[in-house]
Amino acid sequence: MGDSLTKLNQLILIDLSHNYLTGWISGSVISSMKNMQIYLSFSNNFLTGNIPNEFGKMEMAQDIDISNNNLSGGIPVTIPNCKNLQSLDFSGNQLSGGVSDEIFTTLGVLSYINSSRNQFDGKIP
Repeated sequence: MGDSLTKLNQLILIDLSHNYLTGWISGSVISSMKNMQIYLSFSNNFLTGNIPNEFGKMEMAQDIDISNNNLSGGIPVTIPNCKNLQSLDFSGNQLSGGVSDEIFTTLGVLSYINSSRNQFDGKIP
């Protein structure tokens, strides 16, 4: 995902789902979208790599959907910084490791989370 998207720093909604996008999610692109208020979807593509920690800078985002890609690694420890997050979907990837209980204790308005079809292990928080 190219850095040309960094110029779109006033976006409130972006839906790039159901395409044939490849590569990784750029941390600088996510940082530039810190004012995103409503919805971000990169679902149903062919994205690879880790979920960037910069997702935690999207404090105003209400809905993040990065499901059905080939993302790996763990859930970024910065996700609890998304204080307005109501819906989080990272299902259908190759994510692994444990799920932090901080996600559930810090995100008070979170009403939907889907982490199915990954490779998480450990205790349920």
